[in-house]
Amino acid sequence: MTLRISPEEIASRSASPLLAVAHWWERCRLGDVAEVANGAAFKSKEFNTNGDGLPLIRIRDVGQPEASTHYSGEYKTDYLVQSGDLLIGMDGDFRIARWNGVQSLLNQRVCRLRVGSSRFYSDRFLEHVLQPYLDEIHKATSAVTVKHLSSRTVQDLPIPLPPRAEQERIVSAIEEHFSRLDFAETALEATRSKLQTLRRSVLAAAFYGRLTNPSHTTNADCEQLPGDWRLASIADVAEVHLGRQRSPQHHTGEQMRPYLRAANVTWDGINLEDVKTMNFHDADFDRFRLTRGDILLNEASGSPNEVGKPAVWGGEIEDCCFQNTLLRLRPRDLNGDYLYWYCYSSALSGRFGEAGRGVNIRHLGKRGLSQFPIPLGPRAEQERVVDAIEESLSRLDAAEATFDAVRSKMGAFRRSVLAEAFAGRLVPQNSDDEPAAALLARIAAERPVRPTSRKRSK
Repeated sequence: MTLRISPEEIASRSASPLLAVAHWWERCRLGDVAEVANGAAFKSKEFNTNGDGLPLIRIRDVGQPEASTHYSGEYKTDYLVQSGDLLIGMDGDFRIARWNGVQSLLNQRVCRLRVGSSRFYSDRFLEHVLQPYLDEIHKATSAVTVKHLSSRTVQDLPIPLPPRAEQERIVSAIEEHFSRLDFAETALEATRSKLQTLRRSVLAAAFYGRLTNPSHTTNADCEQLPGDWRLASIADVAEVHLGRQRSPQHHTGEQMRPYLRAANVTWDGINLEDVKTMNFHDADFDRFRLTRGDILLNEASGSPNEVGKPAVWGGEIEDCCFQNTLLRLRPRDLNGDYLYWYCYSSALSGRFGEAGRGVNIRHLGKRGLSQFPIPLGPRAEQERVVDAIEESLSRLDAAEATFDAVRSKMGAFRRSVLAEAFAGRLVPQNSDDEPAAALLARIAAERPVRPTSRKRSK
């Protein structure tokens, strides 16, 4: 269902900082300064991913550098998109983006905007001014599933109309501020990437004695353990079990119990938002019941760096079991936190994925996990390793939290730049500018008369 919000309702929301406009400006209807065109319902049987025909811009491609689908059938030139055209995704979050790819076709549920006359309106100004309006429509639109936008709503938007020369000054100021923010965000992401590399380095060093004993060096060809360390297999130090298979015969029964599956194990721990149940008879329950301190690992994944992703069970749900999409480790004769962090490191680095079987989906399996090697120091050294890991990662977590806060402030600054721009405070006025009222009158004078509908006489 497509829902519409009236121009009057949008105008009534102008108290929002991003919708308020300078008092010496006017407003105009978007459809009076820009051509608004909807895409076509191209036949899906002509879709392909081998590059045959023209790229087809679907809603998922708005904001992307290229389209993921091509169309090899017939089309009208009315639906061509050129590099530089503005696009709006008509479903979901209503995003506007400039198309910078090659000549392509416009699919249904994607809207194309072209400014009719640059004498009246700046294409770049429209790009900046429109997103806050789309966000306001999104907030005012209710939908059970996916929100839909109509092209008529877009055409009727009462957008700000500053003097034409002032539009250019505003665009220059906005893009100067945004350019600096883009540079800062790029530098921020590069630093964040280095933090992730450092996180992996900390974990790799920890299990060969280098984190607690920096003087320990390694051989150029392989890792060397300190003299009092040894190499074991995971089965030597923990019980390894695969969870219970979920089958129709277990969907109902007199002993329905909660169980965890791969979706419940995340990098941040156990997620209990969606816990399923199935029937466990006493013998199965004893075998698959979780106890506090058990380590659960994802048995398989399509991503090598997700295979073996671990989380520690803290006993959050009484009498909980686990499914065969998970492996359970129950530590014995070693520090449980040491085993968890070793599994975390092996998953994050992709070593569990490399040890798995399969092509598209990598399966670690009970056997693969049991045979997986683990370096072991004395018990006291294991505890020192755990302390060193948690201290180092705590500092990295704090640094990432700082980056997140800075990024959030950058987003707030972008919004404040736009709010100041549309309130007329970002650039100075110029008495030589043509007044917005005169510009509005010229737009009205050159606007084609829209046909009126007549009722059919009886």
